[in-house]
Amino acid sequence: MDMGIVNAGQLPIYSDIEPTLRQLCEDLLWNRDPDGTEKLLAYAQVLLHRVIIVIIINASILTKTINMCLVYVMT
Repeated sequence: MDMGIVNAGQLPIYSDIEPTLRQLCEDLLWNRDPDGTEKLLAYAQVLLHRVIIVIIINASILTKTINMCLVYVMT
């Protein structure tokens, strides 16, 4: 790609990017690590597992809340 259009308002502030992610992206972008792609994909898998755990926890909390509401309504 020679040129791309981005929405600058959606970009995070550089210093706000998690240092590990920033380093992995820089290594890949500047071709500093021959295993950069694999390392970034492995890191993405770690983040995905964290997100899945949070979703499961939130679903559990939501289920308990819904059950409590139903019990309240039925009494």
